[in-house]
Amino acid sequence: MDAGSISVIPRYLFFIALLLLGGAYFAAAETAFASVSKIRMISDADDGDERAKKALYVLDHFDKALTTLLIGNNVMHIACSSAATLLASKLWGNRAVTACTFVTAFVVFVFAEMIPKSYAKACSETLAPRVAGSLIFFMKLLTPVSILFSGISHAVTKMVGSDGTDEPTVTEEELFDIIENIDEEDKIDEDAAELVQSALEFTVKTVNFVLTPWSSTVKISRSMSDE
Repeated sequence: MDAGSISVIPRYLFFIALLLLGGAYFAAAETAFASVSKIRMISDADDGDERAKKALYVLDHFDKALTTLLIGNNVMHIACSSAATLLASKLWGNRAVTACTFVTAFVVFVFAEMIPKSYAKACSETLAPRVAGSLIFFMKLLTPVSILFSGISHAVTKMVGSDGTDEPTVTEEELFDIIENIDEEDKIDEDAAELVQSALEFTVKTVNFVLTPWSSTVKISRSMSDE
């Protein structure tokens, strides 16, 4: 280890820290948009929240966003591992490369994967709108590469038998679950929750449940007196 090698340590460490932050950003953004409620974003956007509108744009173009996030995440991880390996080889020679690989993998997993994703999962409603603007920038920046990889992904998806149709945003069963969860969290009055559930259940009933047959009604002639 010479003086020249020691002098580059701060620069390498700073570069590696930036790459870890970049990896954490892409990992957190991926989890945030995979977990966020689109219905909540629609509601916030209708209230005039500009960041929620950007988050909705990302959700409406989620395939492109996901490709962008995966590209960014992998570039950050590979670059971080390469920089750490290069630094280790400069300081201790090739004998340190193997140990550096394991240490880098551990650091990347903890600080650029596990912690960011755990945080994003817990705070998706606030994090997704915050990172939407910067994510849209990366989506536009990486558009040519995203188109290439999206094409490959769609081709493989069709090969394995998918028809490519989109799943509904919310099914009837999921809507009932949403109402129950809101009720359990005391974010809606119990009577209001029952009223909404009754309205949903009412939609599957036939007219026989609400219509009284003519033969079962009591008839009064117009010519009858009040007595």
